[in-house]
Amino acid sequence: MNLVLVSVNERTREIGLGKALGAKKLDILFQFLAESTLMSIVGGIIGIILGFGIAYGTSKV
Repeated sequence: MNLVLVSVNERTREIGLGKALGAKKLDILFQFLAESTLMSIVGGIIGIILGFGIAYGTSKV
């Protein structure tokens, strides 16, 4: 939760620009939600690939 708060505080300029262009509070919320979901999925996929690669590499030794 603390990381999300830091992320929002660092991006106040971006949030302000979105509001100035007519974005609603819900639009900004969905943007953060989509971004965090995408980063979690990509991080998970990279972790799985690295895990399989390391396991495969160590089993061949």
